[in-house]
Amino acid sequence: MSETNETVINNKPKIMFLEYGSWGKNQHLISVLVRIPGVKQGVAARIYRVYDPEKQVGIYTAKDGEGKILGTPTEKLFELKKELKELTPQLAESLMQEKKSRTKETPEEKLAEKDNPDLEEELTEEETGKKKEEVKNLREEKTVSKGQDLGR
Repeated sequence: MSETNETVINNKPKIMFLEYGSWGKNQHLISVLVRIPGVKQGVAARIYRVYDPEKQVGIYTAKDGEGKILGTPTEKLFELKKELKELTPQLAESLMQEKKSRTKETPEEKLAEKDNPDLEEELTEEETGKKKEEVKNLREEKTVSKGQDLGR
């Protein structure tokens, strides 16, 4: 049975670790992806490695998109991955909430907002008159400059 079919049958979120071949200082080395069957796949966290000069080892830390630390920072990557696997349902829930918060407006809502006179900027009669006068002057200047260019 393939990996995707198994995920859909179980209907449980699945966690994946995307490891990069090279990374720089203050960059993550592993992206933690969560796939929610039939809904979404997204980056739920990133794993960073910071060198501890006192212990002379690297400390692995997982952070979510907001920078909050997930799990316990540890020297052993497999321990952190195991802890993140246990947190998969919570990571999936946070992805779903993020998706709901980013939901775009429907075209009907955008039209209703556009047609709403309360939201449009209304000009007073005086401002409208000034705008019309400006447009008239600009048009006159344009016709005068065209006539000069043609040698009239």
